[in-house]
Amino acid sequence: MESYGFVMLSHTLRNEVKYHFGCALFAGIVASILTHPPDVLKTKVQCSEAKLTGVEAVRLIVKESGFPGFFRGLVPRLLRRTLLSCVSWTIYERVNILIEMTED
Repeated sequence: MESYGFVMLSHTLRNEVKYHFGCALFAGIVASILTHPPDVLKTKVQCSEAKLTGVEAVRLIVKESGFPGFFRGLVPRLLRRTLLSCVSWTIYERVNILIEMTED
């Protein structure tokens, strides 16, 4: 019987806005941190006047800014991505719940 109570609690929790918001916030942070360094590298290659290869761009970033250079501009990206992720996933989940309620 205790496991049934846990299932009901977790089902109830999954229907709460704060749950969706928190999960989307975490997903946005993780996605931003993982994808930012390759994006910095891509931007460096595209914006260089000399045609740099990926390896040359990595060396240039490390020479100019060190390892933290791969994370320059991360804060604005985190703010934008996490906000968009939170809003879109929370709305998506709320709409799904409303659709399920109308089907019953």
